[in-house]
Amino acid sequence: MNTRHSPNVANLKAQARRYRASHLAQGRTLSHSRALELVARQQGFADWNTAVANCRQHPVPEKLAAGKVVQGRYLSHPFEARIVAATQLPDGQVHLTLDLDEGIDVSASSRFSAVRKRVSGTVDSTGRSAESLADGTPQLQVIGL
Repeated sequence: MNTRHSPNVANLKAQARRYRASHLAQGRTLSHSRALELVARQQGFADWNTAVANCRQHPVPEKLAAGKVVQGRYLSHPFEARIVAATQLPDGQVHLTLDLDEGIDVSASSRFSAVRKRVSGTVDSTGRSAESLADGTPQLQVIGL
């Protein structure tokens, strides 16, 4: 098993759908159940049932589940976003991938911009990341949980 994190069932199923679609795009057939088995093995599990059992032991809190719409701040910029992936970590934190409604310029330079529409970060149960900016503000805050 991958010891860094425990993926959730929704993320694994989405990965299997993408894997199957890429096979179909190349003219190769792959059943959904076979795609699930392959994804489970890629994650280090013996089979799909073992992967699901492990995911149930480390469920993502409902308020941070994939598909939820959230608000917050990233690098001090306010945002509204949809959670596209959420993975429960063994220490109780949750790694999130957010699809922002509007892009955020993550560059501190006035000479160029680097707009991001999708960002990732790890938050604790209060929705704050351990990583912080120079002034101590959390790098990522998911508020209104």
